[in-house]
Parts: sequence; structure tokens; C-alpha cells
Amino acid sequence: MKTTLKKALSLVLALTLALSCMATLAMALDTATLSATAISVDGEAVDATVYTIDGAQYVKLRDIAAALDDTDARFNIDYDAAERAVILTPGMDYAAVGGELTAAGAETAAYIVSADKFYRVNEKIDIALYKIAGNNYVALADFAAYIDATVEGTNIVTKEAAPEVPVYDEETALGIISAMTSELRALVEAADIAKETVIGGNTYYEGTLNGVKVVMVKGGVGKTLAASCTQTLINVFDVGGIVFTGIAGGVGDETKVMDMVIATELVQHDYGDETNDGFIWEGSAGIDKETGMIPVDETLSAMAYESAVEILGEDNVHQGVIATGDQFIASESYVAELQEKFNALACEMEGAAVARIAAQYNVPCAVLRCMSDKADGLAHDSIAFNGAKAADTSANVLMDMLSTIAETQLDLVEDSAEVIGDTTPRTAIISAMSSELKALVEAADIEKEVVLGDCTFYLGNLNGEDVVMVKAGVGKVLAASGTAALINNFNVKSVIFTGIAGGVGDETKVMDMVIGTGLVIHDYGDETNDGFIWEGSAGVDTETGLIPVDEELSAIAYASAVEILGEENVHQGVIATGDQFIASESYVAELQEKFDALACEMEGASVARVCAQYGVDCAVIRCMSDKADGLAHDSIAFNGGAAADTSASVIIDMMAEIAA
Repeated sequence: MKTTLKKALSLVLALTLALSCMATLAMALDTATLSATAISVDGEAVDATVYTIDGAQYVKLRDIAAALDDTDARFNIDYDAAERAVILTPGMDYAAVGGELTAAGAETAAYIVSADKFYRVNEKIDIALYKIAGNNYVALADFAAYIDATVEGTNIVTKEAAPEVPVYDEETALGIISAMTSELRALVEAADIAKETVIGGNTYYEGTLNGVKVVMVKGGVGKTLAASCTQTLINVFDVGGIVFTGIAGGVGDETKVMDMVIATELVQHDYGDETNDGFIWEGSAGIDKETGMIPVDETLSAMAYESAVEILGEDNVHQGVIATGDQFIASESYVAELQEKFNALACEMEGAAVARIAAQYNVPCAVLRCMSDKADGLAHDSIAFNGAKAADTSANVLMDMLSTIAETQLDLVEDSAEVIGDTTPRTAIISAMSSELKALVEAADIEKEVVLGDCTFYLGNLNGEDVVMVKAGVGKVLAASGTAALINNFNVKSVIFTGIAGGVGDETKVMDMVIGTGLVIHDYGDETNDGFIWEGSAGVDTETGLIPVDEELSAIAYASAVEILGEENVHQGVIATGDQFIASESYVAELQEKFDALACEMEGASVARVCAQYGVDCAVIRCMSDKADGLAHDSIAFNGGAAADTSASVIIDMMAEIAA
């Protein structure tokens, strides 16, 4: 009996203490009152949860994000549990977690000062966060300074509510290029698309975006596809300016992941000589042949910089050199080289190709990139985690930039591309150097010369066949551009590349001919801490990396070569293309081992890749001027002219067969 009584007294005492503690805790918490005043966005009420605290309206942060998600003031909210940090990213679509905009809340609710840190990207937000029922609330009046909107009482006024700005020029469009679907997605979704046109396997979206007439396209990864796509924007759509948007790797400590880099110049970092002493960079791929630099338009780039600063803050936006190559950089040592050689801030795979073709046609150009990684050994993992967010950030900067273009009525160039109007079916002949085309121009009956950009196109008849011929320039970028220009501007039946090359292997002697059965881009892949790893996705067959040629056209080339040189001096096989002049026995051995190549040069695979893209028949024929060894430069000086003329003589013989 006594034991039972003691237990009962203990239970009563414990209950009394618990109630006392609860009462003390309740007295320690402040109380918020559910507000009778609703908030609105551009005058339309939204079901946000609003509490009154000390006379001010406090709104659930995630309700504001959800309410603004379809406006120009949209932002996303991330929560870093490890750091106990709320991170606001402006311009991003909001990722809902559930429970937003239900206007559900008790009439009164206890609140405490939130222990969570609050950031706008990397910038600390110095306003109070209050925690109510596990959710963070902000004072609407204070929070307005950190979003792209203004607050009038309890009405949030976004840019979307402002009067519509008319399209700045009904005739001239701005071209927008990205390499990947993820980089273009947000722009296509936000635009008013009037027309979709498929050219060369790429979809070009014509419409308006933030008051500007645009043509948008995902061109593909790498310099060849970027150059081809840029050429098409200029030739077919006559764009008055071009902006590249996408992700990149940060070079140097100052460019952090999710920072923006706006190019002041671009450079092809992988262009040069492959020698027995290693790779020696060479600047002739640039507009400035000494520095290798390719300029951008100052006005467009300044607008991009201002928009990036507005969205990300000045500390997270940089201006400087962007280095482009056909290699994904994932190597600290290679990054150090890019800093030392070019003072680069970012590295990627398309920008310099776009800027080079834009410069050739005097079309204003800007390149803006958001850093998805640091181009180090963790680059692939970093892209997997940050790539989509970085792509959307770059797109958001571009959209803000477009608003500025519309508001300022920026004048872009007009009529940048001449309309040719030639409808005669022609065989197109392309070379890299004047010495390779000279004999063909002299042998042809030239009817007309057309200048596009800085290239002269010769229209006429060669040995009975109607032809259009052009010297496009050295390297993959100019070869791709020249091929696209031929296909875009003329009624091309097929494309033939003619020129000189380096022989690979004992069987291909100097002055022998190689007719390509397939081509491969040998310098495309990953630059890692363990060295270069070749990758095949630049090819049509992405496993082998091979790019096909037309069998019938190549058979005609082979027959003509045999007739002129004899069967023992003509070979058929793989030709390897890269932006390096090969003068190295060890590198030649790699080309044999990897690809069973018979020749190496700097344009053929780009020509074949663009032809495959457009569904145009192609052949690549080369006469060996050297053996791609340590004596290659001397050999070309001695044999180059004769080798070029030999390749031209095969072309002339081919034309008679094609015409027949």
C-alpha cells in the first residue's frame, strides 16, 4: 500500500514538473499572429502563409519562391544541412519540396530566431530569418532588396509586369549557340518560338526572347561542330550578332565553381606543332598571329558582364581570356600551362571556334561561361553535380542581357551574308592552302568569283564538270567553316578535299597518294593527370571515332590516282586529322597503333564530319609531302609544291569521270 502510494506521488510530481517546464518554455518563445493581409504578385493574390511579427509582414520563404517561379524574378532555394545554410540562387527555376502556397497556418504560432545562415549565391544576406513550424520566414519589405523585384505594400512587382519592350529590329536576329541541350533548354523554354528549322541535323529555333528576335541552336561539342553551326547562323539566318552560352572549367584560384567568365579574347590552346621534343603551341589560328588571340565584341561583352554582376554579384564574375581546345581538361598541370601561356580564366571546347568565324564575317560576338568545375582531376564528378545548375545560370545571364539589348535598342550588323543565288549543281573542291588550289584555278574556266567573309569562292567549269572551289584555311575550324559555307551557299552535289599530308608508316612514301576510306580526329579526348586519353565521340561512329566518306566518289579518286601515279604508289586507308602539324616519330607510331592510319593532316576529318552532318557525299585525297617525322618541315619546303600539284592533277582527272 505504501509502495503504491509512493509511486502515485512520484507520478504526480513528475507530471507537475513537466507541465511547469512546458509553461516556462512557452513563456520563453515569442508568438506570431496569422496575418489577415494576403500578399500578391503583380496584383494577383497568392496563397502564401503570412504572419505578423512586431507589425511587419513575414512570409514563408519557400512560398515567395513558388509564387515568383513563373516570373523574371524567380529564384531557387537550396538547403545545405551540413552548413545549416539557406542558399538563394536568382534566375533559377524553383525546386518545390511540398507544402508551398497552401496558406495553411495556425492563428498564432511560436517563432524563434533561425540558426540557419542565409546566402544569395555566395553573398551573405543580412536580414533576420525567423523559424515558424520548422520553416524559415522573412520580412517581405527587407527581402525585396535581394530579389529582382520591388515591393509596394504587400504586392511584389516583377519585371514581367512592366510594359512589353518591342523587338529592337524586325529584320536582324541575334544568334545564340550552345554545345549541349542542357545549356540551351532554359532559353528555348522561355522563348516565344515561331519556327523550328532542321539544318545539318541541328534544330534552329527562331522566335523572340525578352524582346529580342533570336535564332537559337545546340551545335554540338567541339571546334568542328561549333564552327559549322556558326557558319550556318551567318549564311542561312543572316544573324547580326552571336552569343555563345554554356559551362566551362575554371582556370586559376580566382574562378570558383558557379562563377561566370565573360571572354575578352579567346585562343585555341591545342593548335601547334607536335615534335620530338613535345608539343609547341603556335598562334596562327588566331586573328592576332603572334598572340593567337581572337577578339570579341566589346559592347555585347560589356552587357553580358553587367547582367552577370547583377545576378551573381561582382565578386563572382570575371573578364579575361577563355582557352578553347578539342580536349576536356581534367588536369592540374595542364591548367597551370593555360595560366602560364595565356593567362586564361576558363577552358572549354567551342568558344574560340565561334569567335573565329564571327570575326571572319565581321559579326559581333560574345562568349559567356559559368564554371561547372575546376578543370582538375575531379572535373567529371563536378560537372555531374554542378553542370545543370551552371548551364541554367549562364542562360539566365543571357536572358538578362537580352533585356538590356531590347531596352537600349542595340544596333547589330545587317546583311552580313551575301545571297549568292547560284542554282547550278556543282562539285565542291576545298583545300587548306593557296598552293593546293592554284593549279585547279588555273586549269578551270572561271565564270565568277564570290567573296564570303575572307574566302574567295571560284565558280566555273573544270574538265567538263561544273565546280565551286575555295581555299578555306589551315586547321579544323576553318575547314569546317569552309565546308559549311560551300553547302549553305551553293548547290553542292559532293565535296572533295585536295592537298598534301604527312605519310604514316613505311608503306606511304613521300609523293605517294592516300585516298581516305575513313577519317578520325586524333586530338579529341580528355587531358588528364595521367596524360591524354583519346575519345571517339567526335566521330560519326562514336566508338571507333571514324567519319565515313562516299565509297563511289573515293573509288573514282583511287582510279584517277592509280592512272597518274601507278598502283604501287596509291593507298587507301584511314587519314588522321588534328590541329597539330606532326613532326614526331613517336606520335606517328601512336597514330599507327591507335587508328592504323596511313596519313596525318589538319583538315580532312572536319570536312568529312560536316559533310556527314549535312548528308553530302565526300572524298578526301592527299599527296604525301613528308613523313611526319623530325624532318617534316624541311621535306615540305622541298616537296610541298609538287605534292600539291600532284593531288590537283588527280582532281582534274576525276572531274572528267564525274562529268561523264
